[in-house]
Amino acid sequence: MYVFLTRPFKNVGDFLIAEKGKQLLKHHKPEHELKEFHSAESLNDKIDILNESELIIINGGPGYQPQMYPKIYPLVDDLSELDTPIAILGMGWRSFPGDEISVNDFSFTKRSKKLLKLVNKNNYLSCRDYITQRLVKKNGFSPVTMTGCPAWYDSDNLERDLHVPNDIEKIVFTTPARKFYLTQSANVMKVLNDLFPNTKKYCTFHKGIRADKHLKIKERAEQMNYTVKDTSCDISKIEFYKDCDLHVGYRVHGHLYFLAHRLPSLLIEEDGRGRGANESLGLPRLPAWNRRVKISSNIKPFKKIINNLLFIYTNKFIPEMVKNLLIEEVDNDFRRIQQSVKIIDSTYEDMKKFIESFP
Repeated sequence: MYVFLTRPFKNVGDFLIAEKGKQLLKHHKPEHELKEFHSAESLNDKIDILNESELIIINGGPGYQPQMYPKIYPLVDDLSELDTPIAILGMGWRSFPGDEISVNDFSFTKRSKKLLKLVNKNNYLSCRDYITQRLVKKNGFSPVTMTGCPAWYDSDNLERDLHVPNDIEKIVFTTPARKFYLTQSANVMKVLNDLFPNTKKYCTFHKGIRADKHLKIKERAEQMNYTVKDTSCDISKIEFYKDCDLHVGYRVHGHLYFLAHRLPSLLIEEDGRGRGANESLGLPRLPAWNRRVKISSNIKPFKKIINNLLFIYTNKFIPEMVKNLLIEEVDNDFRRIQQSVKIIDSTYEDMKKFIESFP
């Protein structure tokens, strides 16, 4: 029996990661029952179950954060009470904006390092992109297997080529999480309208529609005749993506869902999660942000606040970049995106080997 820890709240991408992680384990370790718990909850009252299991698996998500233990993954108060090995499966990092300054400034707390040492003891560290791999190694933990995200993989579509549509009839636009990108995202939707005037277009909200964050984006989308959909909490709400021809937008797991199903997708990088996905899949970079200047390190403790709040601004060239990329890709049968699905197939071998190394 394995203890399987997932972390879905509302974002449909987190539900997708959980489901795909389970599918991978059931396929490659079918003899093991999965005992599932929410990783945001304390497991102090479940120590007996944890120690009766053969392995504790922390599944996916952007969990490599400075305070990953105990803030993100509370697990148990005293890690020394755990007799069972721990594995991390296809986890990523999370940082805004996610450039090299963010990588350089990143470090784990002492308590997080204690958890990572436990995982590293059995070589059960993995990650979902190469930036995360580099970051974890930089902080003193190796080996780290780059398995890709569990959501990269759809068993029915592995080894298949990208589906290149003859005509683009349905487009999905996924909205950003941050209100910061309101104007930029509206301009991208206008680009899609201008390039594909006769297509059916959907504007989807992976984490729901919050009045304080998303209402204006919803209103702009409706003004441009997009069909607006709240796709939070349930992966069945995004199954219609399979019948669409193209995704453009900010949501990493909208992007990965399309690629896993061998459908074209362009991801605008809202933060380090998007950057990690695009770089690892060999796709064109579309950073939604720019940074004006790096603040001197001698002004701590305000350095990070100033860097991340005062000197980050939206990339005004994104709508034009999206337009040019789409024209190039359509004219060339999505040649660059075709290569990304081959990377997914080759990375699957590393995911398979990593899982099969489990007890």
